[in-house]
Amino acid sequence: MSSVLPESSPLGSLLKFYSIEIVLCLIALPLTFAKIFQKTTASVWWHALYQFFRSVQWEYLSSSPNLNWEVSLPSTLSRDRSYLVISNQEGPLVPLIVRGALGRKITPITTPLRHKKIPNLILEWRAWLDEAPIYMHLPAERQTNDPQGTKEQLAQVAEKYKNLLEQTRSLLLLPEKDAYGKERQLLRNSTFLYTPKPGELIHATLMQNQTWHSILDVTFHQEKPVRFAWQWWFGRNQRLLLSVREIPFPSALQSSSANDVRRWLSQFWKEKAEWLETLVTN
Repeated sequence: MSSVLPESSPLGSLLKFYSIEIVLCLIALPLTFAKIFQKTTASVWWHALYQFFRSVQWEYLSSSPNLNWEVSLPSTLSRDRSYLVISNQEGPLVPLIVRGALGRKITPITTPLRHKKIPNLILEWRAWLDEAPIYMHLPAERQTNDPQGTKEQLAQVAEKYKNLLEQTRSLLLLPEKDAYGKERQLLRNSTFLYTPKPGELIHATLMQNQTWHSILDVTFHQEKPVRFAWQWWFGRNQRLLLSVREIPFPSALQSSSANDVRRWLSQFWKEKAEWLETLVTN
């Protein structure tokens, strides 16, 4: 895969890659104050700049001499559509790769923030600036004991998803939910994939009347999973696969039920595992 950037040393490319993280923080600070003072364009600027700089990082990454990238993107991608992007997750850097590879091809990508008892303030800040929806797991007991409170919380979440569609943005979902960091042998769905969880997909498809234009199925595989970007530059040579397929938005995710979504995701992941095995063995 060719790169639009001139060749440079691995250390130079790595420093440029990480310097973009500093640039993003410097950009986020003034935009934070603009958003506090009710400047409605603050998040719009953030989406555009964040997507752009992730694309630049992707160019540095794809030019690394240690990595043999095999990338397949559909020719039908458009910046005028809202996509539901669904990807497997081989390590914590997959969202960066997906944003980078698709950054200049589709509308700005948002990832739901998972609500935790002990919040990550940096992630909370980014999500607030990004106007990202929040995924909350509401236990059945809580839904029974406080139905009104549950209804109000879900309405707020639904409004975030509605805003995504109204602003023609895309949503990235990672149904494996960081399974790579746990006891893998207990969570394997196949040779390569982990067991998917449907919670975010249920929220994203059943909580508003509008829907995404189509689904982008992102399949990623690396021979040796890494946790830090520097390992790509200074680790062993390896082959990396990134395949993106556009599929029509299925009827099972439109005005359906949570059980229908669960069944669809289970079957989708089974087919995805077969597709990934085909890619790896070819």
